[in-house]
Amino acid sequence: MTEQQVLSGLRARGGNDPSVSFVVATHIEPPFGGSKIAEESALAARSNHVSSYQDGIFLDFMRGGGYAVLEFEKQRDEAKRLHLVTWDEDGKQVVDSQDIDGDLTKDETLSIVSRNEQFCQAFFDSATTPMNSLLTTFGNAAEQGISDGVGYLEVPEQVRSLASGPSQLMELTSSSNGLALWTIRHALAQPVYPVNPIAAVQSANKELSRLSKQFLAATNAQADADFADHLLALNTIRTHDDLKYRLRSLSDFLAYLDSHSTLPVTSDAYKANVLISTIPLNLLVQHHDANRIYGVTTPPGLMTVWKEGGDGVLLLKGLSVAE
Repeated sequence: MTEQQVLSGLRARGGNDPSVSFVVATHIEPPFGGSKIAEESALAARSNHVSSYQDGIFLDFMRGGGYAVLEFEKQRDEAKRLHLVTWDEDGKQVVDSQDIDGDLTKDETLSIVSRNEQFCQAFFDSATTPMNSLLTTFGNAAEQGISDGVGYLEVPEQVRSLASGPSQLMELTSSSNGLALWTIRHALAQPVYPVNPIAAVQSANKELSRLSKQFLAATNAQADADFADHLLALNTIRTHDDLKYRLRSLSDFLAYLDSHSTLPVTSDAYKANVLISTIPLNLLVQHHDANRIYGVTTPPGLMTVWKEGGDGVLLLKGLSVAE
């Protein structure tokens, strides 16, 4: 089905209301080998008794691609809803629609979707955990670690004051984010991911727990079921020596994870999962300290938070796991 046919179909579903219009926010091409990958994922899900998420909509995107379409009110240029459009195995159109949370214009929405897609592609394409380059490319290095209450990029004020300089603060921000979002990235390596991204994240959490136990045993450290969570509890850092020790611990653990659980970033299945992981599921905007903060959630539960920079470019302000 062509783009124009998709837009015409949505207009008809809305009763051809003359006050609204539709525009494609992003087009997801069918990934290479998508039908086979979808079949293998469905088989893995049945074997592990994993139910389909949203009637298997990501399997449909895997087989035939699809569109994210923005519905907006023409006179006020106000974004209203985001429609995901794809097709099931029988060729029947599948539409999943979500209201946009907050006051967004059409152009703002299209910019947010595009910027988020660029970030997600780079985030999931990375074979290693450290995120220095991503935070620098998509954010403002001078602001990294500043507590603003909008996501994992914040570092407690007392910890910021302990850092010896911007590079140490960037290292902490990068390492803590890399670990906090480890299961989100590694969910894409789970065979059941296209069937149910949430179940894939749960599998990745079990893998992280297993590797944590292995790491502690290999380093003769005391067993700690919440080891990763304790590393991420930045508010327990009290002194500069605490900070240096935490940075070293994060670095050692992340290196262990990268060497013992390598992401298959060159495999067709992983590349296909990256493609569907850029699909925007929910969009919102909030006001925070006189700034407009934009949020986008994608299939594995990755939520990116953005704000406009001085030159109008959207800058990454926060990363979080969607509830």
